[in-house]
Amino acid sequence: MRFFVATVSGEHVMLQMDGHHEQQLLEDSVMDIKEWKTLTPDTTCCQTLTTPRGKSFLLVLSDGTKVWINAESSLRYPVAFNGKERRVELKGEACFEVAKDEKCPFIVSADGMDTHVLGTKFNVRSYTTEDRHVTLVQGKVQVTNTNSLSSVVLQPGQDLTYTETGEEKISRVNIATYTAWTEGMFYFEDSSLEEIMSSLGRWYNVNVDFERVELYNIRLNFWANRNAHLDEAVELLNKLEKVRVEYQDGTITIKHI
Repeated sequence: MRFFVATVSGEHVMLQMDGHHEQQLLEDSVMDIKEWKTLTPDTTCCQTLTTPRGKSFLLVLSDGTKVWINAESSLRYPVAFNGKERRVELKGEACFEVAKDEKCPFIVSADGMDTHVLGTKFNVRSYTTEDRHVTLVQGKVQVTNTNSLSSVVLQPGQDLTYTETGEEKISRVNIATYTAWTEGMFYFEDSSLEEIMSSLGRWYNVNVDFERVELYNIRLNFWANRNAHLDEAVELLNKLEKVRVEYQDGTITIKHI
């Protein structure tokens, strides 16, 4: 049963200015807006940075905020923040270390969630409506459901997600399971095989097949180096002896032992 599908999308991080069709290919893995050599004098414009599968990127915004952008994600942001708020729009996943400015709140909009902060570090994941998380590392954030307009305030170590009915669920979590990717690691603690294979499929851009649907819910502790070859991750999964994992011709197959 096909669970995750590889794509034939590009392999490069791309940058696009609002109102322009052409895209600029970024060769590096880090960019500081203030040092960007082709910065436009029109500071009211916005740019969108898009990462492909298999690559992450560190972006430093004009206010000094650091944003680690995970694979298959995009961030739309102003070249400079000039208004009463600092708002960016995220699709996918990113970890934010926000520069403090009490007079100008920082807001991350992501698929029906607005996360308001003044100066803090947190992770936002929103690849699908069914998989939306805001995880607070330090500081304090307020997350607003833009559909119901209900808001919740998170404390460090808490994760907010939405149930299938749209209700908020707050849990105390191991922060490393949500931020290890920024340090080049897969790190899962009591996570479903469904979540683990989504991450592996996205990072390595491979198909994932499950022999049976019930294998989705097997829970594992698993960690691996994201910069290593996929074969290493497959070998580590097999060492757990919970399922049999095979990789051949661009497809990972999960089978009963």
